[in-house]
Amino acid sequence: MKKIILAFYNDEFSDSAVELICRMNASCPLQLTAVSLQRQVVETPIYPDGTFGMFLPLTQSLKKKVPTDNLERLESICVENGIRYRLQKDVADLTLAGLQTESQFADLLIIGSEMIYNDQEKASINVMLEDLLHYISCPALLVPEKFELPTSLVLAYDGSKDCVFAIRQFAFLFPELLKLNTLLAYINDNPDSEIPHEKEIGDLAAAHFSKLTFCIMESKKEFSNWMAERKNSMLVCGSYGRSAFSQLIRKSFARNIIANSHVPVFIAHR
Repeated sequence: MKKIILAFYNDEFSDSAVELICRMNASCPLQLTAVSLQRQVVETPIYPDGTFGMFLPLTQSLKKKVPTDNLERLESICVENGIRYRLQKDVADLTLAGLQTESQFADLLIIGSEMIYNDQEKASINVMLEDLLHYISCPALLVPEKFELPTSLVLAYDGSKDCVFAIRQFAFLFPELLKLNTLLAYINDNPDSEIPHEKEIGDLAAAHFSKLTFCIMESKKEFSNWMAERKNSMLVCGSYGRSAFSQLIRKSFARNIIANSHVPVFIAHR
């Protein structure tokens, strides 16, 4: 049994994310914790390591939340599909610190990817949710609102330990998907460089994914454009492991994929 967190803003959960959870539960029963985050404008803190950003508040002192029609609908869906669930209704527990604690004791966080875009500018991702993805302790699956169930997988590899970790975590969490056609894509902006640990990563991926092929992408931009055309795939990548400060200097690879593609994206970092 997997323990899953479903996070969403202002009681407006992603229907596609809930549909995916129902399918996962039908395949193997899971335990769901539904967390409704609250949009708030807070003072930008500066942390001891020099990072800063518009983080979700670490503490709150607010009254208990009254369930809305949406939350009642979510509860009904869980009951109808036989999903064991717990619904967070106390706003005091819905802070970044509270969600961090939840993620320490969960296998996976699921969130609707369209909810993390700025409303006016879809090329940019909401800073609060970037911070959330950076600080959670479990892997995350970002689900677009309209997508087809994946018929193939793409494993993004750039030689980093985070990518290897993400591939391994995905294999453990989604054994039912390991028989899909799988592409291991090495991505490097320097086409002349050697593939780091080529044999080792090939052996690891082949041990889990039964229909594996390998390709080389000459740049992250090329890969992003190519990924945007793969409508029925799921992407596995390691990212959001850098500090918020470095995020300001260099755009995240996963950010571009999430903003420009309409495929589920699995993200894990150590």
